[in-house]
Order: sequence, then C-alpha cells, then structure tokens
Amino acid sequence: AGMDSYLEAVSSNVSDSVTKAISDELDDALSADDTATAIGEVFDRRIAGAALFGLSIVTTVANTARNDAAEFASAATKTWIVTSGNPRSSHAAISGQSVPFNQPFGNGLLYPGESGAPDDERANCSCVMDIS
Repeated sequence: AGMDSYLEAVSSNVSDSVTKAISDELDDALSADDTATAIGEVFDRRIAGAALFGLSIVTTVANTARNDAAEFASAATKTWIVTSGNPRSSHAAISGQSVPFNQPFGNGLLYPGESGAPDDERANCSCVMDIS
C-alpha cells in the first residue's frame, strides 16, 4: 500500500507539473508573431526532452523502491554508482562512495533521484545505488 500511494503521488505531481509547464509555454506561443511556428517549437522541445524526463522519473521511482526495500531489510551500507558516460561532476565525485545506510552521500542525497532533491542533482540522473 505504501508504494502504491507513493506512485500515485508521483504520477499526480508529474502530471500537474507537465500540464502547467506546457500550458504556460503554449500561452506564450499564442502571443508570438508566428503562432504556428511557436506552437510547433513548444511540442518539438517537449518531444525532445520526453525521454530524459522519463529517465529521471524511472531513476527516482526505482531508487526510492530500492531504498525502501533496503530499509526494510536493515541494510548496513549503500554505495553510489554512476552508470552514465557523462555524469554531472557532483555524481562523478561520489561514484563508488559507500556510506552507512541512514546517512546521505557526499552530495547530500540519500539516494540517486531522491524526491525533493534540487533539479540540478536529480534531472536526467541514471545513477543507481548498491545496497549491502
């Protein structure tokens, strides 16, 4: 039941966020000199970013589930693992870092993609954590 509630909340938050962002962009496009081109550009940007946005959501949900399962199993430590060929510098700096399970990593996050983390730490992240 806990994960179901979490997934419903994530889904609702993502839906609300995307709807508002697209609505705001379309409002701006409707006031442009070339409305048709501006609207097309809104959708081009959204299509181009959809896969990366999806990756961020999958990373958040997967690592939240992994974190919850590890907490349930009384895990002792966790290790941050970079899986990208082009990670952000704060993630590359802690790749391989192991910390006690209940402590944050060196970048301040409890796990990759942590909900509520700043976008510059969470967006497009594909990192994972190993639990032991």
